[in-house]
Amino acid sequence: MNVRCLFFIPIFVVATIFLGFFSSIAALMDRSGHTSHLFARYWSRFIFWGVGIKPTVTGLENIPKNQAVIFAANHQSTMDIPAMFGFLPVEFRIMAKQILFMIPFLGWHLYLGGNIPIDRQNTKKARDSVFKSASQIKKGISLLIFVEGTRSRDGKLHRFKRGGFTLAKKLHVPVVPIAINGTFRLMPAEAWTAAPGKIEIKIMPPIPEDNEPDFVADEVKRELLAAGLEEAPA
Repeated sequence: MNVRCLFFIPIFVVATIFLGFFSSIAALMDRSGHTSHLFARYWSRFIFWGVGIKPTVTGLENIPKNQAVIFAANHQSTMDIPAMFGFLPVEFRIMAKQILFMIPFLGWHLYLGGNIPIDRQNTKKARDSVFKSASQIKKGISLLIFVEGTRSRDGKLHRFKRGGFTLAKKLHVPVVPIAINGTFRLMPAEAWTAAPGKIEIKIMPPIPEDNEPDFVADEVKRELLAAGLEEAPA
């Protein structure tokens, strides 16, 4: 085991408690979520620096200017969340599993920052989450979804959830595919520590609004596969 792996848990815990606390205080004074997003960026970059994860980001020119979008990324690892907050250079909110919002400090930050918990076991709560996501986009704030809904257990692409693509059509916003590659190797789904190394974040051209959800999902998958990801056997 690389010695820097041993630093992951103390770095993650200290960064989450310290920045999560101050982010929560700041969010009480700035309910727009803007300050919270800045804290999330500092939190993410500190963790990556401490562990020794070096990202390469390409395709920044594919992010539409002055327009809310839905970013649609694959989900290989816990490290995908700091990868997005740290190195996607626009403000956005995430739709994430409700359990993340129950973690002290981290959950407070996510909730007060305007991010949206998803409870897929409760239809009414899931519908409410979609309404909250829609309200953020109507304010001009982009949304990040993980297309598979949960982390991949083998690093490959699995079946997509359609909710985000349906929301894109209803709100008439483009979908921007993002391929995250390498995080599974550094921190697989069941791992408790992250290893140092390199990851790639590829931002693909936007898929225009008003396309049917199934078409958009197929286009996102095509772009992610073209970016070097692998699809799990059906």
